[in-house]
Amino acid sequence: MFETLPPTDQAAEQESLPESRFGDRDLLNRELRENPVTIVGPLAANIPSVRESTNQVELGVLVGGEAFNEAKLAHIDDERGGFYAVFKPVSGENTEVKESTKISSFYLREMVAAHLTENLLDFDITPPIASRLIDGELGSLQMYLSHEHYVTATKFLEECSNFEDALAKMHASTDHSRIALLDFIILGADRSDDNMLIHTTGEKGKLDFNHEEGQPDLVAIDNAISFSLHAYNADPKLVGPSQMLSSSRNLQNGELASLALPIPENLRINLAQALTNWDSFYADETTRGLVNEDAGQKTGVSIEIELEWARQRIAALVETGIFLSRANCKRLPEHICRESAHPHPAFASYQENEIPPFLRHVKKPTR
Repeated sequence: MFETLPPTDQAAEQESLPESRFGDRDLLNRELRENPVTIVGPLAANIPSVRESTNQVELGVLVGGEAFNEAKLAHIDDERGGFYAVFKPVSGENTEVKESTKISSFYLREMVAAHLTENLLDFDITPPIASRLIDGELGSLQMYLSHEHYVTATKFLEECSNFEDALAKMHASTDHSRIALLDFIILGADRSDDNMLIHTTGEKGKLDFNHEEGQPDLVAIDNAISFSLHAYNADPKLVGPSQMLSSSRNLQNGELASLALPIPENLRINLAQALTNWDSFYADETTRGLVNEDAGQKTGVSIEIELEWARQRIAALVETGIFLSRANCKRLPEHICRESAHPHPAFASYQENEIPPFLRHVKKPTR
């Protein structure tokens, strides 16, 4: 068992391969799919620093200590000495949680969320991931980020010397905004500080800043409870960046009030480009493979329809230009839904079924 996993120096890789914070994505994705792989053992048993949490998909535990879903540490061989990955077998998914969230496959949703983030939105906030059959078990295999340089936001905030300053830097970062947008698009229903990693210098409580933006790097992990309107609406409260940028909480009575914060222009351009590229994304081999793999499932709404609803949510973000969630959005603009064969349903909301003023007056753009 080991705390620091050699031999990959991810900080050095990031500098030599600037196209992604994780390294050469194409190479890493190919190695995850094709290179020899060895299962080291259960993730928590082999990484002592892995924090026990209520995270449902990776390391969550029930009251009696039973894991929600199985996660294993794997080693990938390559000519550079190899690297580590997290393997989540389909056979290890918790049936009770799947039934309660009306999600047929956590594995498929994790794959779709990462594929959309990487190849459509170009956000670069999810580690490289691949579908893999290992020892007869199908599952997702995702690059492991060493705890020497990546820690959960929860752990970081516990260890930093100036909590308010560190929190302000995290919330002001572009990655915080990217995660907020991602969670609305994929209906991420399991975001918390335990499901965001932050890049550190390797010293406790010390941020490592992105050299181009001068901001801390945040990474979104555990995106499997997603693409399920039922799971998204069922959560009695919203957490994470999406909630923070779409609503504010009254400190006295705890009630939420809608916000209409503008999306930064560079990210709105990303979203507009995603809409332009939607048809090619939807038709590509990986998307079609995931849709076809889901076709035989009987639980919940199909991935195919969930993806169409995701497209409508991107369109709503582009058109309104503000951060959205069910905290400030009961329904998407009517014309966006009307133009689809699968109109987006209304969201459950803490408000009455009134469309907020800043959405009510959005008009269909002239073409």
